[in-house]
Amino acid sequence: MPPKLARCAKDQMINFQEIKITGLFGRIDVTLPIRDNRVIIIGHNGIGKSTILNAFYYLISAQWEKLGEIDFDSLEVRANNQTFTVKQEQLLEIDSHAQQSLFEPRTRREFSREISRVASNLTKQESRALSEARVPLSMMRFIAEREGVPVSLIEELSSILSRDRSRFREHLPSEVRNIRDFFEENLEGQILYLPTYRRIEKNIESIFPWMEEEVQRTISRSRRARGLRRQRDLYIELVNFGMNDIYRMIDAKMESLRYLPLNEIRELSTRYFRDVIRDDVNTSDLDRIRVINESDLERIFANVDESVLDRQDRIKIYEVFKKVKDSENIEKDIKGNERYVAYYISSLIDISDKIADREKPVQEFVRICGSYLFEKKIKFNNLNYSLQIEYDDKDPGKVELENLSSGEKQIVSLFAHMTLDDSPNKYVLIDEPELSLSVDWQEKLLDDISDLDSCAFIGAVTHSPFVFANKLDGYAVDMFSCIGR
Repeated sequence: MPPKLARCAKDQMINFQEIKITGLFGRIDVTLPIRDNRVIIIGHNGIGKSTILNAFYYLISAQWEKLGEIDFDSLEVRANNQTFTVKQEQLLEIDSHAQQSLFEPRTRREFSREISRVASNLTKQESRALSEARVPLSMMRFIAEREGVPVSLIEELSSILSRDRSRFREHLPSEVRNIRDFFEENLEGQILYLPTYRRIEKNIESIFPWMEEEVQRTISRSRRARGLRRQRDLYIELVNFGMNDIYRMIDAKMESLRYLPLNEIRELSTRYFRDVIRDDVNTSDLDRIRVINESDLERIFANVDESVLDRQDRIKIYEVFKKVKDSENIEKDIKGNERYVAYYISSLIDISDKIADREKPVQEFVRICGSYLFEKKIKFNNLNYSLQIEYDDKDPGKVELENLSSGEKQIVSLFAHMTLDDSPNKYVLIDEPELSLSVDWQEKLLDDISDLDSCAFIGAVTHSPFVFANKLDGYAVDMFSCIGR
C-alpha cells in the first residue's frame, strides 16, 4: 500500500519526478525515478549514492559552490513537470566570480590593510564559510591565530564577505537564478538534511562552561549584523544533535499553547458582550454543549487568569454546564440569565476545538517518540502545558534530554523538527538512516516520517534492507540498475 502524502500541503508542495546526473566521477550517467515524492536509493559502497543525494540537496537549497565541488557534467531535476538543469561550467563560472568579487574595488574599499592581507590568505573553503550567516567560532579563532590577528577582525571580515556574497547572489547565470527562485518560491516549507557525518555531541557547556555563552553571543551578533537570509531559512542540516535547540523548540511550543486559551477567552468575551447588548444570543444550538466534558473546560480555564474570568464566574459556568448536560429539554429547563451563560459555554466549544487542533503536533511528537524510547515515556500535561520524559517504572523520575542514548537523541531531534516546527512542508533527506539505530527502529523510522502530514518528500540512501522493509519497499531503487555509461 503506498504511503499517504502530506495532507496539509498537497496543493502547495513540489512534486519531484526524476534526478538525472551525467558524467558523475567523469565516467557514469545515472537516472533515478521518483514516485509519490518518495525514493530510497540502495546500492553497494562506492557506487555514488551519497554523492547523488548531496547533489540533489545542494541544488534544491541553492548551495552552488558546494554543488560545484562534486565531479559531474550536468545535473537535472524534474519537478512539477519542469526540468531544471545545472552544468558544471556554470558552477565554475559562479565560483570564479565569487573569488574575484573579493578583490573588486567596491569590496577592497571596505578592507583595512590588515583585513586585506588576511582575505588574500583565505582558502576557497574558508572564504565561503566566512560568508555564511552562521560562522563557527572555532573557525574564526583558527584563522585569527594563524594570521596573528584578533577574532574581532575575522568577524569584521566575515561581515563584509557576507554582504558581498548577498550582492553576488543577484548576479548568478539566469538559468541558475531561475532554479534558485523556483525552489525558494515553491518549497513552502523546509529541507531537513541528515548527512552521514551527523553525530551526537555533549552540550558545549558541559565540556567548556565558558564557551556556550560566547557562541550564542557571537551568533546573536552575526544575526544583527547581517540578518537571516531567506535562503538560510530553506534548509536545516541536522549534524550535531545537541539538545539545547530542542529544549528551546519545546519551550516555544508550550508557551504558544499556554497563551492560546487566554487570547481566545479575551476575544470571546468581547464578542459575547457585543452579542448580549444586541440581544443576538442564539440558543438554538445549545445541544452542542453535550459534546464536551468538564475536562475540556478545565483545559481552557487552566491558563486563564482570574482577572479575566474570576472564581465566581467559573462556578456559575460549571453549574449551568452541568444543568445543560443533565437536561432532557434545554429550551424548557434553561431560562433567564442561564441562557446567556449557556450561550457563552457553547462558544467555548470552538475554543476547545482550536486548542485541540493546536495540540495535535505535540500529541503526535509524544506518540511517535514514545514508541522508540526504552523504558521511558514522554508526558504531556495539557493543563499547565509542560512536556517531560520520565522513566517508565514504579519510581518515575525526570530524564533530561542530554541523558538519552545517541539513537534516542536522533529520534527526538528529528521528530521535534518534523512536528513542533510550524513550517507546513518538510523535505527530508537522510544519508544512511540506520546510523545509531537498532534493527527494529530501522524498520519503522522512514515509515513514521513518511506518515506525518508534514512530510512532503523523503529521500534516503541506505545499505540496510531493514530501512525499507515496510510500506516504502516499493520506492526502493537499485542505483546499479539506473546507471548508464
